[in-house]
Amino acid sequence: MALLPKKLPKKLPKNKKTREKTREKTREKILTLIAANPSITTAELTNQLEITARGIEWQISKLKKMGVLERVRPARGGHWKVVETKDE
Repeated sequence: MALLPKKLPKKLPKNKKTREKTREKTREKILTLIAANPSITTAELTNQLEITARGIEWQISKLKKMGVLERVRPARGGHWKVVETKDE
């Protein structure tokens, strides 16, 4: 009888390609929701996409670094702007 380790991993590691495709789809969904409602909040995105607030913040950070998304005015009372790329 083989002994199992005391601690099992919470999640099995995903294939890197699958993980990146999932992230791309999530970013596309975020951009679609923001384009439809530029004043949408992180909490609203969390509810609609069913991912954690930290996950939304991480994705938004990536979109901002990619130059696809910017915040207009301050966090409270401001809104999001989806930046059109030259390729589109």
